[in-house]
Amino acid sequence: MFQGTNYRLQDRFPVSDEEGLLGTLNTASAEAETRLVDLSLSGAALVIDQPHLLRQGGELNLGLRWHDRPVGITPVEPVHIREVGMGDSRSHVVGMRFQSTSEPFLQELCTFILHTHSQTPDRPRFVTETAAFNRLTDPKRIAGMFAYCVKNRVPLRLFELSGQPLGKVEVLGVKGVPPAEQALTCRIHLLGPGSARPGTHYYLVLQTLTSLYLMLCPFLEQNSEQGLFGIPGEVLEGGFRRLGRVWLDEHFPVTLEFVHPQIPGRFIRKVAREAGLGGMSFLLKVEEDLLVKGSVIPTAVIRLPDGHSLPVQCVVRHTLRENDGQFFGGIEFLDFAGNGRQIWVEELLKQMNPEVKQATPFTLDDVWEILDRSGYLAEKPAEQMKDLKMPFFDTWGRLLSERSGGRCWLFGIEDRPLATICVSRIYSDTWLIHQLACDMDRFTGPGSKLILPNLMVPRTAFQWIPGVHPRGEVLVYLDAAKPFNRWAWFDVLEANIGHPGLTLQTMSLASLPVDSLPDIQVCQDIWVRDAKQAELAQISEDLLQRDGAHLHKAFDYAAGSLNLDCMVDGLDHNVIGRKRRILVAGHGEHDSHVGYALLESGNKGVNVFALYETCRVVVQTDLPPTAQDMVRDALFLHIADHYRKLKIPSFLWLTGPGDCPPPDIPDMFMAQAVRGLFSVELIPRIITYLNNIWVHR
Repeated sequence: MFQGTNYRLQDRFPVSDEEGLLGTLNTASAEAETRLVDLSLSGAALVIDQPHLLRQGGELNLGLRWHDRPVGITPVEPVHIREVGMGDSRSHVVGMRFQSTSEPFLQELCTFILHTHSQTPDRPRFVTETAAFNRLTDPKRIAGMFAYCVKNRVPLRLFELSGQPLGKVEVLGVKGVPPAEQALTCRIHLLGPGSARPGTHYYLVLQTLTSLYLMLCPFLEQNSEQGLFGIPGEVLEGGFRRLGRVWLDEHFPVTLEFVHPQIPGRFIRKVAREAGLGGMSFLLKVEEDLLVKGSVIPTAVIRLPDGHSLPVQCVVRHTLRENDGQFFGGIEFLDFAGNGRQIWVEELLKQMNPEVKQATPFTLDDVWEILDRSGYLAEKPAEQMKDLKMPFFDTWGRLLSERSGGRCWLFGIEDRPLATICVSRIYSDTWLIHQLACDMDRFTGPGSKLILPNLMVPRTAFQWIPGVHPRGEVLVYLDAAKPFNRWAWFDVLEANIGHPGLTLQTMSLASLPVDSLPDIQVCQDIWVRDAKQAELAQISEDLLQRDGAHLHKAFDYAAGSLNLDCMVDGLDHNVIGRKRRILVAGHGEHDSHVGYALLESGNKGVNVFALYETCRVVVQTDLPPTAQDMVRDALFLHIADHYRKLKIPSFLWLTGPGDCPPPDIPDMFMAQAVRGLFSVELIPRIITYLNNIWVHR
């Protein structure tokens, strides 16, 4: 009887009896009252007790009334029907598609949806779709949060334990002696009549741009103007925002222009109130814009003040009704044309953190100066420095121009560069972050050493990667001998230990100078050769069993990508120059191997940080210890010869889960370090953590 039985109403909003929306289904000869189940801009689901009306033929019309005020009448077409209930209480739910909608009908429909299904500032958001609460118990961090509220006059929202909003709490100060006798001196602003009851616990909620904090606090006492809340011993942190955002003003005006998706010919131009790497928000004019949550805008244009026009596809993700009655819409960018996403992300990062300058091919002198002043290159001979500088400028100049393989940022004071943070693609879906600083003695005072890492890390690389590449992994090498690395990274990674998206490995990170290694020799009974194509699958499976799926995917250990032929994906292969050679070792006349080595190298210019030449050796653990040593030593000698022929002065020896330890070569391994690998999905947590350290101390 009905066509399109697979039709599913889009952007549906449930309709309750309390909302006062009623419907009347009209045919040429009869009409019947109906109850609405849900509603969208394209149709509605109705409960009807007289399904025979649908079989009478002719045009069907649906009339809607909202609190006895006519919304309008529009022709509808039934697209599906199902029976609900049992016995005498049976009824039918019918899905109706609007065949055509007049503009007045659409205006009334949008008005109803916005007024009944928009968020309000006082609606509790204790848990969001992306939230997984962290438990904060550090008294200093908790006290720092309240100091932040006092200093910046940030109000806390007050809720009953049931989630019912009561009002706002203005924190005036902290009273008493820590830790047990401390309390918050507050001024309470209630939404309605009544008062907070001493001896009762309430929820206090702090909402920031990056996360949400929920705390259960006892209300201790109240006088005529002020009240006292006890400071909790635990705060729940959640609601992490995936990408950062910035409030916009006349200095950086951004507009979104599009034709209304349901009213051809209606041109809409919205001025962004705030913008993020993943979307923006703007003021909604209810009767003019006719947009509700779920409205897809297939073709729009972002216009930037510098003249860039970025075609984009977007969707309205939420609508917000403020206390003054104004409505705001928040949209998410679904897709950009061409390199529009990179342009948008980089322009917005300039507004988020103007102290950090993106390096260009014309400012690489400053990057090189930091490399030199940091002491990072101090141990390299002068002739190596000459050989390194020109490839560095050439490689990074192309990387910064292409927008796809890497980025570098500079931080300075009074136009004097003090630090860099560089990102380059090291595997097909994994990014390497490297950070350097110099003149750290200029940062004095308690907690000042935390300011620079926070400025450099969360608002640049940590925003650029998910903004441009929303998936993948981030790789960080931490040399324990460098204090700046510990300040910037180690606490962050340590705070997320246990999360499935994070892997930490302790390893030896000091370089092995090739010139100090012995020349290649012949080991009796041990042969070494390049791996055959047929052996890659076996090696790949062995690495999967040792490392697990997370490391296996991040480091391109799959059989089809083990030799790094996958390093394309819009990236100039010659810029990064990533290569991996696989050696296998065995003994006797049998061709089966009992150990293998993964030798990696990269373009000299991008490898100025000495993190691209790495080597990993795996030896079967079921061999006798003497045989293991022989296999490892034989591989080691071929490894030295490999790097010597490439004129690579040094390389890093890496150890993975279950690998044999490196050979005992005196004075070679001078420093222990940590390699951290974490999913891009962890970036919101890391940004929040770093922001808290910076702001709350």
